[in-house]
Amino acid sequence: YYSTFSSKELKIEDPVVKIPIFTLNSFEKDYSSSNIFKENVTLPIGNSENLKAIKIDNDSMEPFFNKNSLVLFDFDEINISNNDIGLFKINDKYSIGRYYLNNGFTIISYDNKKHSPVVINKKSGFMIIGIYKGHISI
Repeated sequence: YYSTFSSKELKIEDPVVKIPIFTLNSFEKDYSSSNIFKENVTLPIGNSENLKAIKIDNDSMEPFFNKNSLVLFDFDEINISNNDIGLFKINDKYSIGRYYLNNGFTIISYDNKKHSPVVINKKSGFMIIGIYKGHISI
C-alpha cells in the first residue's frame, strides 16, 4: 500500500475507515445515488471521512499504478499543484491524470505516453473532483 498520508507505520489500534469503491464509468451515477455502496475497502488510516476509492480499469497511469489498482482520493481537498494526480471531470467524463498549469493553459497528462494529454479550454466543463492520497495495487 502506497500512501501520501504519512510515513509512519500504522498500529493495530489505529482507527479504521470503510471507503467506498467506484469505477470511472459508473462514478457519477453511483456517487449521487442514495444506495449503500456495493463495494468497500477497510483501511487503518484514521480519520479520513471523505476518502473515496476508484478502481482503475485502464492503463493511462501505468507504471505509477496499474489496471485494477484502487486509487484513493480526498474529495474535500481541491487545492492542486503542478504534477499532482487528481480525479477530474472533463467534457462530462471522469479521468485520472496529472495536473499542469503552463502559460495559462491547464493540461491533464497521463503517465502512459500512449494516452495523449488533454488541453483544457473554457468549453471543456473542467472540474477538480478530488486529490490523490494513495493507492493499493492488486
